[in-house]
Amino acid sequence: MNHHHVEEVLNNMGLADIRSKLNIIDRYLGLLSRWNNRINLTAIRDEPSMWTHHVLDCLAILPVLRKALAGKDKSPGPSILDAGTGAGLPALMLALGEPTWRIIAADAVDKKITFVRQAAAVMELASLRTVHARLEALKLGHDGAGFLPAEGFDVIVSRAFASLYDFVSNTQHLLHPTGFYCAMKGQVPEQEIEVFKASLKDWRLEVIPLHVPGLEARRCAVIMRPCPADEASPSRSNDCPN
Repeated sequence: MNHHHVEEVLNNMGLADIRSKLNIIDRYLGLLSRWNNRINLTAIRDEPSMWTHHVLDCLAILPVLRKALAGKDKSPGPSILDAGTGAGLPALMLALGEPTWRIIAADAVDKKITFVRQAAAVMELASLRTVHARLEALKLGHDGAGFLPAEGFDVIVSRAFASLYDFVSNTQHLLHPTGFYCAMKGQVPEQEIEVFKASLKDWRLEVIPLHVPGLEARRCAVIMRPCPADEASPSRSNDCPN
């Protein structure tokens, strides 16, 4: 895809800072195309569609996460878990946009993790680490390499990984008490939201529409966070304070 066009798109998305990193993204897409000939990482094969359906689609949540984490400066930076990372999305794009964030890409498929590890090296993303494991088997501070934060992740993100309820129930043991989830979805998953609200009453849920230029399909981010213990109440289902 023409870089000039991508730069204009990034400007419109509020991501002007990514314009200087397009050559790095080119390296990722080249590696993805080569690996895709050996293992099935994505059904999308042509480069223009990879830009819209993968790169821009994943970058679209970067402003959402930046806003949600604003004012929560910490050293080292916030910890992000990409649950079921697949081809490293969105983990690689988040690490590219925010080098100070501590990002862990986890997946149960070893070949995918091997690819993500190589992609991170090719893209020179020092802040990204990989973990080969089933999410429900992960234990904070016990990944064998010291990557998993003992206190829990500030954000757990997923992209078309599972239903909202399954996403949270399989990883809740990994979330920091003040952390939140960000589930990347297509159309607003009304049925999933209904199940989630019925099952997890003391949680707050917010749907944020996402605009991905060049992508006709709808996209949204679903933010989920538990109410603080002293504010949670069955009578205030899914309506705890910010």
